[in-house]
Amino acid sequence: MALLKNCMTLRGLIVSRNKFTLFMKANYSEETRTDFSLWRAKKEVPKTEEEIKEAAKKYNLHPRETKAYEEDGFGYGDYPKLPFVSPETKDPYYPYDFPEFRRNLHEPVHIEADIIGEDRYSAGVRQPMSPVGASLMFFGTVTILGGLFYLFSFYPWFQPVMEKQYPKPGVTHYTFEPVKTS
Repeated sequence: MALLKNCMTLRGLIVSRNKFTLFMKANYSEETRTDFSLWRAKKEVPKTEEEIKEAAKKYNLHPRETKAYEEDGFGYGDYPKLPFVSPETKDPYYPYDFPEFRRNLHEPVHIEADIIGEDRYSAGVRQPMSPVGASLMFFGTVTILGGLFYLFSFYPWFQPVMEKQYPKPGVTHYTFEPVKTS
C-alpha cells in the first residue's frame, strides 16, 4: 500500500514538472487528400471518345462498360449507368475487399445503392413466386375466409352466461350468516 502511495505521488511530481502539449498540423493540400475526397461527377455527359475514356478511367471501368445517363434533368453527368443488380446476386464466395457489401475497392457504386442493398429490394434475384400467383393466393384466402364468416354468421356463437341478478325485496341472494338447521 505504501508503495502504491509513493508511486502515485511520484507520478504527480513527474507529470506536473514535465508538462507537454501535443500539436498536430493538418495539411489539406490536393496532394495529401485521399482519392475519395477528390471525386466529383462532371455535369456534362461525355460524348466524344476522349471524354468517354476519361470517364472510364475515372470510375475504373472499361470504355465499353461506360454508358452515361441521358441528359434528363437529374444531373448525373458523367456518372456511369450501372446495371440495376443487387449485391445479393453476386457470388458470396468471391474474396471481396468489403465482403459485407460484396464490393471491391474503387468499384463504382450504383446511383441508387440506397435502394438495392442486401437488406432492401432484391433486384435481379429470382422470386420464388410470381406476382400473379401471390395475388391469386391472397384473394383466394380472403374469399374462402370471407365465405366461411358469412356461412357461420347464421349460427351465432356466444359465451353462455346467466341472467344478471339484481337485488329485489324479499329475495336473498347471499348472506354472511350461518345456515340455520332446524
